[in-house]
This record gives sequence, structure tokens and C-alpha cells, in this order.
Amino acid sequence: MRPSTALMLSFALGAGAASTGWLVAQLDRGAMPPTVAGADASRDHPAVETGSPAPPRPAATEDTGNIARRLEALEGKIDALTAAVRSSGERVPVQTTTIDENALAMAIERAETRREQQRVEAMSDSELLAEASRLGHKGEDPATAARLLEQLLARSLQPAQRVEAMTQLGMAQREADPAKSIATLQSAVALAGADTQAGAWASFQLIWSARQQADHAMALGAAEAALRSPGLNAKLRPNARWALASAAIEVGDLNRARSELQSLRETAGSDPEFAKITADLERRLAGR
Repeated sequence: MRPSTALMLSFALGAGAASTGWLVAQLDRGAMPPTVAGADASRDHPAVETGSPAPPRPAATEDTGNIARRLEALEGKIDALTAAVRSSGERVPVQTTTIDENALAMAIERAETRREQQRVEAMSDSELLAEASRLGHKGEDPATAARLLEQLLARSLQPAQRVEAMTQLGMAQREADPAKSIATLQSAVALAGADTQAGAWASFQLIWSARQQADHAMALGAAEAALRSPGLNAKLRPNARWALASAAIEVGDLNRARSELQSLRETAGSDPEFAKITADLERRLAGR
């Protein structure tokens, strides 16, 4: 007898005679063991005195050798069936589980989003601002930078840090949504004050967002505000003046553009860094 047969036999004997009869009957689909009537049945299970004979009951025991023979016969049937299938060359269909690729991709994306959100929430205000600045630098990933800055601005921040975050957000929004960028930068100027260094920087950035929106009148006004501010550093002033002159050309105020070009020549001097923007204005104003 094979190990599996011995195991099944051991299980059958340990479970009791009645369970053994049921197990064997299920395995080989045979009949239940015959009932036994007579003195033994009455002794083991006395009938209730109701005036009618007790119902028959399953046999209490079965010859263990008979059980073993029946198990071995069943194993023989299984072996024969397996051999027949193999010799026929037919493939037995196996049910497989189909993976929904879209659902799997969505689950992975949700998990990554949760991990990223947990990482952001664990960052300090200054760390989050630095990360957003890195991503927004030279347009590396302005969309992600904007998302981080929006989360930062949802926190309770000191005024100076809020102005810096708003200015960076306006810069990150510029390409995708210039109108929203303008609104954000205007809020930053109002919060910081136009005469402060932070306010002047926000006004300077507002020039380029207005140009992106092709709102030349607003660009001209933002350039004027930046140039009036004592907070605008000397390095940025030539660029603001070039932007003002450029906007004046666009709105048709050529006298203002020429005046700003002259001021640019005087303030920038022979600095090669600003030679290009001076030459640009000279070219655009030539013959006008």
C-alpha cells in the first residue's frame, strides 16, 4: 500500500467506524455500509419505547482489510485514468487567473502616491521649500514644484516664508497657467510690500508672467514698480529696465522706450552681461 493509502487508512481508523464507512463510501462512490439488526444494535443504542421499532443504524465496525482493499482499488482507478489522459495526448484545461493590467497599474500608482505624500508630510517647512525650489529651478519640474508649494502654503507659515513660497509658486505656474501665476505673484507683492526686497523680487517675476500672458501693459506696470522699489538689487535693475522698454515698444510708447534705452546705456555701461539686451532694444527701435 502506498503512503497516501496508509495515511487515509489511519485517518479512517482513528475517526471511528461510522466515519470510516462514510469516508470509504465517498471515496469510491459505493453504498453506505449495511445496517445490523438484532441484540447488538439494541444493546448499543436502546430504542425509545414509543410502541414502534427503532430505526436501523450504520454498522459500528468494518473489516480493516476490506477498507484497505477498497482504497487500493480507488488508487488503481486514479492511476488508470491519469495514464489514459497522458497517452491520449489531450491537454487538460487549467483555469488561470487573469490579471487586470489597468487595475494593477492604478493600485501601484496609488501606493506610490501614498508613499510620496507621507514623505512630503514628514519634511519640515524649510526642507519642502528647498525641494520645490530645486524642482522649479530652470523649469526642471514646475508641475511637481507647484504641487509641493501648494501643500506648503496650506501649512501655518511665518509671513516671510509665505511670501517666498508664493513667489516660487507664481514662477512655477508661469508656463502652464500665466493668469494664475499673475494672481499668485500679485498676492505675494501685496503681502510683502512693494518696497521690500521680497516684494521687489515678486514684482520682477510678475514682469515675466505678464509677458507670458502677452499683457504688455501689466508688464510695463510691474517693471515700473520693480524699478521704483529700493529692494530691487543692482544686478536685476538693467533687466527690469529692458523689460520696461520692451513693453513700451509693444504698447506703442516709443519715446518711453528710447528714454529707457538711454538709461540702460548709462547704468549698464560696457558690462558685457547687458550688452545683448541693449543691442536688442537698439535693433527694435532702429528706423522708428
